[in-house]
Order: sequence, then C-alpha cells, then structure tokens
Amino acid sequence: MVTQCGIEVNPTKIKAILNRVPPTSINEVQRLIERMAALSRFISKSAEKDLPFLKTLRKVKYFEWMEECRRAFEELKTYLAKLLLLVKPIPGDTLYLYLASTSQVVSSILVREEDGAQTPIYYVTYLLCQ
Repeated sequence: MVTQCGIEVNPTKIKAILNRVPPTSINEVQRLIERMAALSRFISKSAEKDLPFLKTLRKVKYFEWMEECRRAFEELKTYLAKLLLLVKPIPGDTLYLYLASTSQVVSSILVREEDGAQTPIYYVTYLLCQ
C-alpha cells in the first residue's frame, strides 16, 4: 500500500502468515512460500528465510516438518510482526547499497539515510542454484 510516507506492507497479507499454524503438508508449505514471495520486497534476506521451507519441498515422497523449519517459521512470524516501512528515494539524496552473500543466497538492500538513520528503499534476494 502506497502512502505519503512510503510503501507499507498490506496488513492482511501479514495476518495471513501470523495467524497460520505450522504447515502439515507439502501443499501448505507451498502456500506459505507463495505468501512469503508476495511480501519479499519487504523482507531482508527473504530467500535465506525461505530456504528451510524449500528444503522441505525437496523431500517429495513424504512430508517432514523439521526443527529447522519450526524455528524458521517462528523467526519469520517475529520478523513480520515488526516490518519496516519502505521509503521512496528522493532525487539528489545519497543512496547506499549493501550486499550480503552466503554459499546459497545473495541479498542486497538499497537504503536512504535520513536524520542519521538508514531506512530501506528496496530489498532484493536471489537463491543460488544447488
């Protein structure tokens, strides 16, 4: 949702994940990943947060919700409960681009500094093929 202050995440999409119980089937994991994809522009290192759920999908013969998935799911809910507003860039302002990478994920964030605090403009995350 675009406001005068910037771009805010749709609260309905956040509630859809916050009110979820942990998935009990592969289809439910797929729906969770789809919902996270819709919010990816607001989530720092979103592919890294998706990784435990994507690993679950690789085990197509049977569903197993591992401890790593449970922990990642709870961390995701905590993160989503306090999402930041994305601000718009102002022509002439200095922008900063931060890059982080692991063996599985490359993430970046574009930020603007305002009153000594950096606020996010956009997040990009890419999952590397394995």
